[in-house]
Amino acid sequence: MGIGSTPVRITKKSAYPAASGNADDSTAASMDTQPRSLITVYREALASRHYARRTIGIYERWLRRFLCSMPFFLD
Repeated sequence: MGIGSTPVRITKKSAYPAASGNADDSTAASMDTQPRSLITVYREALASRHYARRTIGIYERWLRRFLCSMPFFLD
């Protein structure tokens, strides 16, 4: 057998390591924080897709105008 012909076994622990300690700790910590606004989530999603800053700003203003014009019946 030559180099590279030995199969590599990947276990679940090595394939998906926890960031720090127990995975439940990070979930509990994120639940205690204040929820992010829709605008913030939208901006981060566009930035992660590498949209230009001007485009993100324009889309954000459009979203604000759209949300302000919607009637909310949440009572």
